[in-house]
Order: sequence, then structure tokens, then C-alpha cells
Amino acid sequence: MAKAVAFGGLSLLSYALVFVFQDRVMDYTTRGAGHAVLPVLGVLYFSLIHGAFASNLIALFGVEAAGRRREGGGDRQEPDSR
Repeated sequence: MAKAVAFGGLSLLSYALVFVFQDRVMDYTTRGAGHAVLPVLGVLYFSLIHGAFASNLIALFGVEAAGRRREGGGDRQEPDSR
């Protein structure tokens, strides 16, 4: 639960900082040249933080991906002998 709260708080703080300093963010990201990489890095940062938050939140609720099921009920798949 601590990780979900930490990443959720970091995500909220990050979004709040972007909105509070939106003029400065727009100024830096629209300068061109070497500054063109800033939007890409920003999107990567938000993607990682939000993804970590979502992953920990889903794990907190106990949701897991469904496994592939085979006839016979075994979880282990045998290699194809062709």
C-alpha cells in the first residue's frame, strides 16, 4: 500500500507542478533545437510514474492477469515436437 500511495502522491505532485509552472514549461519545450527532447522526456517520466502507480494500485486490489489454460488443466506447456 505504501508504494501505491507514494507513486500516487508523486504523480499528483508532478501534475500540479506542471500546471503551476505551465508558462515556464511551455517556454522551455517550444524553444526548439536541443530543447525538443524535453517533451519526450516529460512524457516518459509521466508514463513511468503513472504506470508504477497503476501497477501498485491494481496489485493492492489483488487483481491478476488470467493465465492461459490448456485442456487437461496443466499450467505447463509442452514444446511442440514437430
